[in-house]
Amino acid sequence: MAKICEVSILSCKAETAHFSVRFQGHINPMLQFSKRLSSKGLIVIMLSIMSKDAIQAHSTYPEIIAKQNSSGFPFKCLVYDSIIPWALDIAKQHGIVGASFFTQSCAVSAMYCHALQGLVTLPIQGPNVSLPADWILFNTVELLEDEAVKWLSSQWPTKIKSIGPTMPSMVDEKRIVHRNEIELCLREVMLGERASLFKANAIKWMKLAREAVDEGGSSDRNIEDFVAEVMSN
Repeated sequence: MAKICEVSILSCKAETAHFSVRFQGHINPMLQFSKRLSSKGLIVIMLSIMSKDAIQAHSTYPEIIAKQNSSGFPFKCLVYDSIIPWALDIAKQHGIVGASFFTQSCAVSAMYCHALQGLVTLPIQGPNVSLPADWILFNTVELLEDEAVKWLSSQWPTKIKSIGPTMPSMVDEKRIVHRNEIELCLREVMLGERASLFKANAIKWMKLAREAVDEGGSSDRNIEDFVAEVMSN
């Protein structure tokens, strides 16, 4: 199980710090990844922030890293949620490995790359963010997004690895869906013309996901590579 420490007791022999954001779909993937790293022998500290506290965290997190480094047990790596890119600056300032953790699929990131290159136009425009991280980690299965993983690897001069799936099955209880909509979807999946196709694909994807995270699977090997580099620092 992952070693989760409060900021006030940063005296454990931690090797990696994980910065996450308390958004829907962001905490659990990072937590599951922390557990996987812990099972491989790393000691992990996971810190999370609310979006409204991002400015304050920007100033306090460097102090946390500095305090841990001065305790005699310096961090070797900082894994941060990709939506807080400023965390990479903290890693670079302290000379430790920076790893950007994407909860989204490689296909979504590939779309962003196409938009950045002017190949497609997005309805909402915003500032560009560079990713000079040492590692880019995707919560996906390599065989499900083989083409997207290879294409992204050709675009970014860094180590891109798939390490998923890291999120256990769960239901978004906050979403309100009308009963008739649920019934319609269930009928389509279970009794519709494409029911057998849906079932076959679900079984296929479940098998690929299990194989990826099992010992020797693609995600397991990628995590082993990541752990080996962290431990060698």
